[in-house]
Amino acid sequence: MINMYYPENKKIYIISILKTKDYKTVIKLLLQEKNSIFIFTSRK
Repeated sequence: MINMYYPENKKIYIISILKTKDYKTVIKLLLQEKNSIFIFTSRK
């Protein structure tokens, strides 16, 4: 939806995914985003 309003702007996403979730699928979907920066966080 953000792309609908700002198609040409670079996006920055801050993401945290639990190990118990399907993080591989989420990452594959995120990598389809063009012109974006991803920051992944983790809990120790």
